[in-house]
Amino acid sequence: TFSITKSTPVDVTGPENATSSACDYQNQAGVDAAFALWLAQFQTVNDGCDATAQFNISEFQAPRLCEGGSVSLTYSISDNCSQDSVSATFTVTPGEPVDVEGPASVTYNYCDFATQADLNAAFSSWLNQFRVVNDGCGAPIWCPTPRIAPILCTGGSVQLIYTISDNCSLDFVTATFTVTPGEPVDVTGPSNATSSACDYENQAGVDAAFALWLAQFQ
Repeated sequence: TFSITKSTPVDVTGPENATSSACDYQNQAGVDAAFALWLAQFQTVNDGCDATAQFNISEFQAPRLCEGGSVSLTYSISDNCSQDSVSATFTVTPGEPVDVEGPASVTYNYCDFATQADLNAAFSSWLNQFRVVNDGCGAPIWCPTPRIAPILCTGGSVQLIYTISDNCSLDFVTATFTVTPGEPVDVTGPSNATSSACDYENQAGVDAAFALWLAQFQ
């Protein structure tokens, strides 16, 4: 009797398609680790007649965190009587870049404000123009504190750098709020003057002397 025993068909298994966001990872190492776990799910269940399973491409790597992309793999095996394959795709979707905006730098003269309260109101309105357009992966904002308006009578500048960053992008905006102090008020005047009625011929002489003295208030 000449007999041939039927071999068990080759059999491979693999992961499901996987899609994630760049926001799901802190860095490229996190993507690489997730990709390695996904890749490890491609396995040979039965190698038939000692067949070896192979991927359709020989060199591949995880998608780049900040660029995103996909890696599609087909894991195949075949022997002299059977064949099997499994395909799956690992995808990373890139996140939106962070984005902030802010006001232009402004310069005021202290004479533009009647009171410190008016200056504070202008500063608050300017400050409110710093805003987040896109927070990327839910990134926090960094802005120096305290944020206090200059003092009206002494002037000064407040420069703010409004910064945001996540795992793939960075943005910032810088602006300065300036109040220019004025020159201190200054008046001058004559010295005290004392004279005798005998110094004048008439009232017109007194009036003229008084006018000259008065003109020295400047």
